[in-house]
Amino acid sequence: MHRLRHHQAYRTGACIVAALALGLGACVYRPVVVDDYSEASSYTDLLAGIDDDARLAEAIDRNVERVFRPGDQIAGWSENGIYLEDVLATKPGGTMDNVVLSERAGDIAISSERDFADLFGPEYVVYAVSGTNADFAPGRDDRSFGLVRIGDGVWMETSSLEEKMGKASCSQVNSAAARLYTRREFADLNKLEKSMLAAYAAGAQRNGGKVCTVSEADGEGRWRTRYFLPDGRRLPVFDREGSRTKIIPRTEVTRLIAG
Repeated sequence: MHRLRHHQAYRTGACIVAALALGLGACVYRPVVVDDYSEASSYTDLLAGIDDDARLAEAIDRNVERVFRPGDQIAGWSENGIYLEDVLATKPGGTMDNVVLSERAGDIAISSERDFADLFGPEYVVYAVSGTNADFAPGRDDRSFGLVRIGDGVWMETSSLEEKMGKASCSQVNSAAARLYTRREFADLNKLEKSMLAAYAAGAQRNGGKVCTVSEADGEGRWRTRYFLPDGRRLPVFDREGSRTKIIPRTEVTRLIAG
């Protein structure tokens, strides 16, 4: 494995977290390390280098400390709000044919009760990031699937363990599995896209705690997500940087993927 060279580390402002707490490790921190990645020659090479990238791990750890700084403990936090899966179930096609979409400043994140593999055409190449294909198998009530756009024609999918606590949905920070879909040659990615890919992939594999989310109405057909630790303490940075969400038919995801 090679060790990537770094010039500067910084954080982007926005977190992109869908309401079902999809792939928190992959997207909620989103530390980006600006790097020329001159030693990485392919997607495989970049992904292999993440485990050996101490500077990237350090950047993620700093951001984890920032976003996990808790606030006040809120009584009854898990009972006051909306469990979005219940809303999905009322839509035509139910939880299998509808997804939760988060958008902010051009970022896109989607969460679903089933994986997204069938939505990617033959022009996409799939790379394993962590876990196995079995982690994306259908029919498991304890999984939530997330899809994050890293760049034009480059998407990362995560499979996360999830449990319900009252009206809250709780997920581990790290993903059970992650995989990359891309229709672009590695050499065509710009510096920022490569940096984002490294950060998302490393974040998906990071061991960490658990985050719970509760949704509340925020206008017609939109929801705001509030974030807590399982003991009811608020996570103010998550609340401030989180996206608004809406429910869309699963068929619309194909349009988003096509760009």
